[in-house]
Amino acid sequence: KHATQIRERLAPSSETKKVVLDLLGSIPPDGLLVGLHIRRGDYAKWLGGLHYHSWEQYGEWLKQTHDIVLRQGHKPTYLICSDEPPPSDIFSALPVRVGQRSPMTDLYALASCKLVLGPPSSFGSWASFYGKVPRVVLEAGDIVTNIPCIS
Repeated sequence: KHATQIRERLAPSSETKKVVLDLLGSIPPDGLLVGLHIRRGDYAKWLGGLHYHSWEQYGEWLKQTHDIVLRQGHKPTYLICSDEPPPSDIFSALPVRVGQRSPMTDLYALASCKLVLGPPSSFGSWASFYGKVPRVVLEAGDIVTNIPCIS
């Protein structure tokens, strides 16, 4: 009931908006931006590492998503937002953008995507809520076989 007011009150600063717009300007205009939130740092020990996933696992999830997005007829670009720099070889076969941005910029950049993927996290939930975009929560053992139809 108060979603609009919450979004207005917690809108990013003009500086953050500018950085996000600059980033989005590097995405092909006919493409579909899919965000991947990778959280590793504190997740290595939290809940015994339950939601701590290898880079290879994130790569597999992104490849699975890529196949689905292509079948839906889109030209995807993937925005990887992580608390540590990803190894370059894991995502090299896919059209990805990775930046060394601030958590605030990453948060609102993810909110600008058409779909957000990531582990259970309030960070990903906020991006999904703020941007009004669907979210796929990734957990150990998951195989991405279906995603919301995105436009």
